[in-house]
Amino acid sequence: MIKIGDIYQAYDAEKSKRMLYDFDDLLIETYQLLKKDQDVREKYREIYSHLLVDEFQDTNPAQMSILKLLIGD
Repeated sequence: MIKIGDIYQAYDAEKSKRMLYDFDDLLIETYQLLKKDQDVREKYREIYSHLLVDEFQDTNPAQMSILKLLIGD
């Protein structure tokens, strides 16, 4: 009997092998980049003076964290 965890592990291994990202990976990588690299964070804060979030009610915690990093204090 195949378990969901086994399917996810196979999926994750295949992504890694092919050097692919899914949507969750993109969110995590974006958050980590903005969190650790002040130059990148400041670059995008300077480029964008306004941010429009469509369907804000559907924003997940990772997306909210990215927004907070981009908005700043």
